[in-house]
Amino acid sequence: MERFEGVRQLQRARLGPAGAALEWSPSLGEPPAAAGCVLAHEVLDNFPVHVLEVAGGGDVREVYVDAEGSRLVERLGPLSREALSEPAREAGRRLAPGSRLEVCPDLPGWCRDASAAIDRGYLLLIDYGDVEPDLWLRSPRGTLVTYGPDGPGQDPLADPGRRDVTADVNFSAVTRAVERCGFEPQLFTSQRAWLRSLGLDEVVDGLELAADRATTHDLHEEALKLHGEVSELLALVARMGLGDIMVFRAVKAPRRGGEEKAR
Repeated sequence: MERFEGVRQLQRARLGPAGAALEWSPSLGEPPAAAGCVLAHEVLDNFPVHVLEVAGGGDVREVYVDAEGSRLVERLGPLSREALSEPAREAGRRLAPGSRLEVCPDLPGWCRDASAAIDRGYLLLIDYGDVEPDLWLRSPRGTLVTYGPDGPGQDPLADPGRRDVTADVNFSAVTRAVERCGFEPQLFTSQRAWLRSLGLDEVVDGLELAADRATTHDLHEEALKLHGEVSELLALVARMGLGDIMVFRAVKAPRRGGEEKAR
């Protein structure tokens, strides 16, 4: 699934001959549904979110953006959408005044589209995030961060239009959304644990052994290349790095009527 034709062309060129066996769609969930996997790698953390702040007495307000002269500033106000009410009530019961959280109202619709894309198979999400209430408690002022040429930042109103704005994924909300549209959650773990369960350590050991053999036979360029591959693999499981990204998997089985028709 790729919305932009220019990017589709780049993908076709990158895939080379393998691209001839593929089809592109401008949107997720367009028919016909197929058996397969919806893979979303760092997709959901880029969805727009509403920011809520817990006030005194369990009341929860929404954070709005306003203009003050030539500056953008924050203002607290009432909830803008009914979809925010239940997350607000839950946060109000659990969090201290001044705490913030993000809510993504577009998440359920995306999960429905993902469900419509496959009649059986898997949903595999790889993204930064956590479950409730851990997500809220470890980041009491919310998880919004920005990325620009000078690195990460905390102020989403700074340099508007020149910085990426992202928020951690609430995987409790993901679980609720996918269960409502036919998926059964199976796995939630770190990328570090997931890749190791798939045999990453054995792959690393094999590459290191091959590098040692190459060095023994004075194949130093090949040994250097193999050590580089080892470094790249270990970066995927590094603590305080890519290893901390989370992996969520859910399965969608065919309906009983579909099974009988297939027989």
